[in-house]
Amino acid sequence: MDISHNPFAELVNLNDACTKNISQNEEIDSTKIMERILLVTRDRGLSGRPPCMLFLEASSSEPPLLDVDQLDQVIFTRVQMQSYPPDDLVLLKQDTPLADMEEAVIMEPITYLSSCFKRAMYVKKQPNVSSCFILSRYNILNHLILMH
Repeated sequence: MDISHNPFAELVNLNDACTKNISQNEEIDSTKIMERILLVTRDRGLSGRPPCMLFLEASSSEPPLLDVDQLDQVIFTRVQMQSYPPDDLVLLKQDTPLADMEEAVIMEPITYLSSCFKRAMYVKKQPNVSSCFILSRYNILNHLILMH
């Protein structure tokens, strides 16, 4: 079967392209991009991150970085959340605006995914953005389609 004219054919290999030979700095940059888009984290550190996120605990075998390979599972876990323990709201600034907190704790899946997609479009406009954000946007759209 010839898929050379299929506009979605490049998505099949996108995950491989994003994960091949990623240095530690690139992994950290990708994690920061995914944190900005999804407003979730597996790390409670403070540097260069959104002011408010929800903490998703990684299993003992998973690194604290948000890995492109785990993106679908992270989105699925976040969309399935009905509530969150107060300790899982990670505030990185004492004076975090209420709007940022409300954005991070949206529990309605379609509203959350739509907000993620909007943030992904904003991130795309910023300089020096990793191409892995395309995979984030693709996974968000997949979950939106599955929700309908």
